[in-house]
Amino acid sequence: MNILQRNFFRLLRSGALNEYESLEPMSLYKWQQLAKLIERQGVAEIAVKGLRNHTFDESANFPKKMIDDLQAYAATSEKKDSRLPRLSNRLLNRRLRKIQKGERHLIDASMPTLDLLNIIVKNISLILNNGISLSAISELGSYLRTRGDKVDFVKLDGWLEKLHIKRLAQLEGSILI
Repeated sequence: MNILQRNFFRLLRSGALNEYESLEPMSLYKWQQLAKLIERQGVAEIAVKGLRNHTFDESANFPKKMIDDLQAYAATSEKKDSRLPRLSNRLLNRRLRKIQKGERHLIDASMPTLDLLNIIVKNISLILNNGISLSAISELGSYLRTRGDKVDFVKLDGWLEKLHIKRLAQLEGSILI
C-alpha cells in the first residue's frame, strides 16, 4: 500500500473512529493528490475531522489551506438525506415501515437500535444501487463505536431476518472490519 492510501485510511480512522496513528510526511503534490482522493470518495467531512485531530502532530506537514478547501467542499457537497431509508421490494418496504412506526410507539422502544437499522438499510440501498460508499460505511462504524453499547442486537437480528437482509448486513460488517 502506498503512502497516499496509508495516510488516507489513517485520516478516516482518526475522523470517524477517533483512533490516532501519526501521519507520514508527504510532499505538497501528494497532499494535493490526497485531497482529490478525499473529494472523489465523498469523505471530506470525516477527513477534515481527522486532519483537525492531527493539527499538533509534528510529522504532519499538511498545508493549512487544504483544510479550508476540504471544509468548503464538504459544505457544498450533498447534504445528508433526512428521509427514512427505503427498500426496493414493496413487501419488504412495508415491513420496514411497520417496524419503524411500531418501535416508536412501544413503551420499551429502542431508538438506537432503530437508528442502526436505518443506517444498515441505507447502506444496503447504496451498495445495491451505487456501489460501496466509504462515507456510509464510516457512518456505520462511527455509530457502532459511539452508541453500539445501547443497541439491542437481539432485536436488530430479528428485524434483519424479517426483512431478509441479514446477509447483506453481514457483508457491511465484513467491509467495516
